[in-house]
Amino acid sequence: MLSRKENIVVIIVCGLFIVCPFISLPLILFEICNKKKYPFILLALFMSLWSIYYMPQGDQYRYWMLYEIYQTVDFDMAFDFDNSLFLFSFNIINIYLFALAKMGVNFEICRFTIVFITYYIAFFLFRQIGIKSLEGSGKLSYMLWFGVLFFSVPYVGVCSGFRTVLGLYVFLLGVFYFIQGKHLKTVVFLLLASFVHFMYIVYIPMLYFSRKMHLTLKQSCFISCGTLLFSSAFFTILYAMNNPFFMELIDAYIFGEWGENFEWNVIDKLVFFLSNVIPYVILFGVVRKNANDTYLYQFILLSCIIWISFLLPYRTPLSRYISSAVTFMLLFCYIYASKNGIGFLLCLFFISILTFLLPFKLVTKLGFTQGDQIEVLYSSMPHILFHHYTDFRIHSSLDDEGTFIKFR
Repeated sequence: MLSRKENIVVIIVCGLFIVCPFISLPLILFEICNKKKYPFILLALFMSLWSIYYMPQGDQYRYWMLYEIYQTVDFDMAFDFDNSLFLFSFNIINIYLFALAKMGVNFEICRFTIVFITYYIAFFLFRQIGIKSLEGSGKLSYMLWFGVLFFSVPYVGVCSGFRTVLGLYVFLLGVFYFIQGKHLKTVVFLLLASFVHFMYIVYIPMLYFSRKMHLTLKQSCFISCGTLLFSSAFFTILYAMNNPFFMELIDAYIFGEWGENFEWNVIDKLVFFLSNVIPYVILFGVVRKNANDTYLYQFILLSCIIWISFLLPYRTPLSRYISSAVTFMLLFCYIYASKNGIGFLLCLFFISILTFLLPFKLVTKLGFTQGDQIEVLYSSMPHILFHHYTDFRIHSSLDDEGTFIKFR
């Protein structure tokens, strides 16, 4: 039960958030430091409000085009179930986008909702796991771990791609309930994650097998070498089966422009290395040190070594599964937070800030620099919520492939 003084503080912070979310940020962080629950919701709302200003380029442009199409077609035409490739479009995100289009709700609300859910799940896990892992810790450790988990959410990724990051955090919720022994909730959230993005289907059997497996690091390395040698042959055989779904998938992500033929430039390689490889190596070393042969460690072994080595030559699936693996390891480190010193935590904190900021430097992430982002500094919550990029604004800024015209 909150005291009268605490109630007044809540009213002031929430009122200021409605008037100007940006100005309320210091108070929100102060209340988080005081280990209150409500400021986490406000911070998730702020991140989702900021996302409204993301200019829909790249993957977002394709979602925006879908939104335009959904306004003019019925459900059966939007999701052609007679087509063997309908699984590419029939997912929770596209269904939600279809509903918004039919209701005449702005496209930006889809991004707002997805970003909010992602951060809400991240903060829920931070609070729930922290009850035990941060028991008796001071405010410094509490806020550092909060910073690590906050900056580890790939904000640019969830704003630009929707499905990969949202699916990851829904899956993490399933892992959390798996650890808790709540089987029904585990199944629900694992299936939901797979329905957000089919890439998470492969993790479901790995998670359940982890209870019965006791692989050593040497065994895992041996298996990973084998999968690396076998991966190209596996995808070639899969492609030769002439299944339209697998052929489309392999054409795009294995042998196509997002796989072997992906054009890496120096910036791409640097961002990928700093954002994924360095945290991966550091985190895996810490996870190995604190393993105690838990089934969560076995799951991390399988996901980090086997799948990553299996996809090593293929840039896009590799980056997605490495990002997932890094997040799994962060979850592990947080669960065993009491076993790690303040030096490690500070290192993790600065690395997480680096990996959060790096994607903003990419030319392909100009969605945050070519829009109306300056408005978030002084606008009210209702004003931001109803912000909308018109069709003319989008078409005059982007070409037919969703690339900014001035940067082609």
